[in-house]
Amino acid sequence: MGFWDKVIANSSGSPESIICKTCGTTYRGTIDKRFPYATCGSCLEKADYNAKKDGDNEMSNMIQWEFKRRANQW
Repeated sequence: MGFWDKVIANSSGSPESIICKTCGTTYRGTIDKRFPYATCGSCLEKADYNAKKDGDNEMSNMIQWEFKRRANQW
């Protein structure tokens, strides 16, 4: 985790309570304009599993980037 990764991760503003649009649970984080989906980590993991199963590398790469962005916020 480098300095610029932290800067980019925190450029989305302050963490806030967000309701997952997939399952309805509330999680704390930010929504980035490059990944504008309000999706909790569990639903994101399921989506990544399905993308890999279906061979959708582009979606899987986007999801992995989002996981990295979220990890760099903390």
